[in-house]
Amino acid sequence: MKQDKQTILIVDDEALNIDVLADTLGGDYNLLIAKSGPRALELAQKTLPDLILLDIMMPDMDGYEVCKALKSDERTKNIPVIFISALAETFDKVKAFSHGGVDYITKPFFINEVLARVNTHLSLQNTRKRLEKKNIKLEEVNQRLSESNLKLKETRQELLYAREEFSRFVIIVLIATCGYIFALDTIKIVKQDMAETTFLSIGVMLGFIFAVSIIIKKSRMSLSAFGITTRNWRRAVAESLIFSAAAIPLIILVKYLLLQSIPGLEDKAVLELSRNTPYSGLTLFFAVLAYSLFVPFQELIFRGSLQTSLQVFLTGKYRVFFAILLSNLLFSAGHIYVNILLALVAIPGGFLWGWLYYRHGTLIGACISHILVGNFVYLVLGINSFS
Repeated sequence: MKQDKQTILIVDDEALNIDVLADTLGGDYNLLIAKSGPRALELAQKTLPDLILLDIMMPDMDGYEVCKALKSDERTKNIPVIFISALAETFDKVKAFSHGGVDYITKPFFINEVLARVNTHLSLQNTRKRLEKKNIKLEEVNQRLSESNLKLKETRQELLYAREEFSRFVIIVLIATCGYIFALDTIKIVKQDMAETTFLSIGVMLGFIFAVSIIIKKSRMSLSAFGITTRNWRRAVAESLIFSAAAIPLIILVKYLLLQSIPGLEDKAVLELSRNTPYSGLTLFFAVLAYSLFVPFQELIFRGSLQTSLQVFLTGKYRVFFAILLSNLLFSAGHIYVNILLALVAIPGGFLWGWLYYRHGTLIGACISHILVGNFVYLVLGINSFS
C-alpha cells in the first residue's frame, strides 16, 4: 500500500458494486474493502481512512447504524461518509444526511459522478485537516501569548510593588540622611565645648548605619537589589582600580582650582603628604583600617540604598543620572561637618562611585575605589586639615 495516496474505505455487501468501485478508484487511491457493518467499523477505527463509501442496505447492520457509530466515536467522527444506495426516495436521502453523511449517490451510479464527488469531498477533507493543523498552531500561539501576558502582568505587579517599596524606602532614607547630616553638624558646634567628640561622631554614624540596616531588612527586597552581591566582582575590581587611578589626577586638579578660588587658601599646598595628619605609625594603620571598614557602610547608604531607590522611584530618560546626582549631593553634604573643601572634593568621587555601582550592579567596585581615593584624599591631599 503506497503511503502517498489517500485511503478510501468501500463498505458494500455486493461483490459487483465493490469491483466497479475498485476498478474506478484503485488507480488513484488506496482502497480498503469491508462487506459488513462490524468489519467496516473495525477497519475505520484501525486505519482512519480519508473517506468512506457506505452502502445502506446490508444484513446485520445497515449503513445508517454504521454511520451513527462512526460519528459517535471520537477517532472516526470527522471521516466524511458518502452513502451509495439504490434507495432513491427523498426520505432516505434526508435520513442519510441526518445520520452524518456528507453526500448521497444513487445506484446505479455513473463513474464520472462517483469520481467527481469523491474528489470534491477528499479536497474538502484535506482543507479541513489543514485548517485543523493551523487551528492547533493558533491555539498553541494563543496559549503562549496568554502565558506571556500572565508573566507580563505578574512582572508589572512586581515592578509596581518594587517601586512602592522603594518609594517608601527613599523617603525614610532621605529623612534619616538629613537627620544624620544635622547630627554631624551639631557635633561640630559641640566641639567648641568638648575636648573630644570622636566617639560621639562614631556613635551617630553607627546609629545611622543600624537604622538603614533595619530599613533594608524590613523592605522585603533581596540584598542584591541594594548591591550586596558578588555578581560581576572580577570586572568590578579591575575597573575600580583603573578608574580610581584616572580619577586621582582629576581630584588633585579640583583641589588646586578650589585653593585658587577660595580666599585665604592660596598659600596652601596641593599635596600635604600626611604633614597635617594627627596619626602616625600603628595609629595611622588603624586609622586607615577603620576608614576602610567604614566605607562599605557609606556606600550601602548612599549608593546601595539611596541611589538604588531613586533609580526605581524616578522616571524619564535621565533617571539614572539624577539618581546618582541626588544621592551624591547628600553624600557630599555629609562631609560638610569636616570642612567645605572636603564636601566639594567628594562630589567628583561620588559621581565615580555612583557610576561604578550602576555599571556593575554591585557595591564591590564602588567600595574599592572609595577606599583608595578616600585614603588618598585624607593622607596625601590632607583635605581634612582645613577648617
